[in-house]
Amino acid sequence: MSRRKFSNAAPVYLSLLAFLLVLLFLARTFGTKVEVLFSPRDDCAAQIFHHLNEAQESIDAAVYYFTNRILAQALVRAKERGVGVRVYLDESQRSGKYSKGRYLEGKGVSVKYEDGAGLMHDKFCIIDGGKVITGSFNWTVAADLKNDENLLIIRSRKLAQEYEDQFERFWEGTYVDECRYKDKDRLEKERIR
Repeated sequence: MSRRKFSNAAPVYLSLLAFLLVLLFLARTFGTKVEVLFSPRDDCAAQIFHHLNEAQESIDAAVYYFTNRILAQALVRAKERGVGVRVYLDESQRSGKYSKGRYLEGKGVSVKYEDGAGLMHDKFCIIDGGKVITGSFNWTVAADLKNDENLLIIRSRKLAQEYEDQFERFWEGTYVDECRYKDKDRLEKERIR
């Protein structure tokens, strides 16, 4: 490998190393079991589908882009079997051509849209208060079949509570919507709203 190719690839390797170190930290700190998947190589959508179908009490999902019909149907079936289902989407999903927001609303699933200052760019789902599905993976067919994405399935009540707390802030509209840097030379932030 030429030196130039390696130098271009170095940030990718460093990012992967940092990612793996975070996983190790989570496993040791929270007694966490973590599954790591990458698309399109792994069956990310099938894994989400499997875990949605296992849900017994609750599913809270905050997903930036949601167009996958099969995952939407899994949420509807979960609601029909008595699971509490709430979905929080970016405002763009209210009228997106392929968005599943309207479909879910029509089936009685509780859906809210964020209309804040920036994008609601999260992709996470909490299942039964003990499992978190998160990563760069949007709930779309393209994310599963074409895009380079990652998906983590984390089993940890403590970590799930952290995500649930953020979901509740979204749902209730009490999240920090926008910040700014206190000065241009430091990364210290202050809340605007």
